[in-house]
Amino acid sequence: SQEACPAACPGTAGPALATDAHPVAVFLRGVLEGLLPEGEAALCVDVDESTNALPVEKLFFFSHALQRIAMPLESAASAGWRPGMAAGPLPVLTVRLRPIGRGRHSLTLFDNGCFFTSRLPGLSLGMEALTPLTAFVAKRQGSVILAQGRVTAFEIIG
Repeated sequence: SQEACPAACPGTAGPALATDAHPVAVFLRGVLEGLLPEGEAALCVDVDESTNALPVEKLFFFSHALQRIAMPLESAASAGWRPGMAAGPLPVLTVRLRPIGRGRHSLTLFDNGCFFTSRLPGLSLGMEALTPLTAFVAKRQGSVILAQGRVTAFEIIG
């Protein structure tokens, strides 16, 4: 797999974005950078090599899913949370894209335990703020899995 991670991401020592980065990794990094305020989180993008032939429609599907995850974050910001408010370690968001068979792919967005819990307390797929995400993905015969523990992870399958 190809990674495009800033130096703040665990296990990486290279530049923020390698010049030979996978085109899909560059695209997904750009989507995330456009959704989050500057300096809000370190971003890591890990893309399986085989996604080179990923159809454009699938790229748009995953980028729209990421946007629908970010929408409730914007609402949280307007409700009183402000960038830089949380003290402690820099949040790290990681996106991982991999094939799972039969033309299906899994896009996982997860944090290091420092991002989603502070911005979306009480996070669950049943919350009204995530209805646009679940409806969008279901309408396109995909699925959404939310896993919570030490970290919070959204897995979008499509």
